[in-house]
Amino acid sequence: MLKGNNGVTLVALVITIIVLLILAGVSISLVVGDNGVANQAADVTEENDQATVETEIKTAVMAVVSDWQDENNINGNTEPLNTFINKDSLEANMNSKDYEIKNLNVNTGTDTYTTDIEYNGKTYYFVLSLTDSENACIVKSVNASSQP
Repeated sequence: MLKGNNGVTLVALVITIIVLLILAGVSISLVVGDNGVANQAADVTEENDQATVETEIKTAVMAVVSDWQDENNINGNTEPLNTFINKDSLEANMNSKDYEIKNLNVNTGTDTYTTDIEYNGKTYYFVLSLTDSENACIVKSVNASSQP
């Protein structure tokens, strides 16, 4: 009499191993490939940090502008805005000590300010364009880009 074979054949075992290798290769490429999850997470983190710094600098500038307007309205000062916007006043109005303003350059002829802000080990470059007329000031644009 013949005994029944209940074991796994070599062909079935090889096919199973090949399928598992293919699945492992696809999974690894989805995680670490050029458009992988890890790279997408890093990109989103970079965009989030940039937006955080941009919001922080906008808030700080508007606080300094508010101080300038208060000073002009209460004390009747007519000092130009650029005497109020400086590195110390911006840093004092930032919500966290995680930010470091590297420099602040003022072009008084056009009321344009450029600054480098370090946050989480990266430096972001901003161009702030302000307009002022008597007691009004508007942030016209804030552009941020991560520097290499």
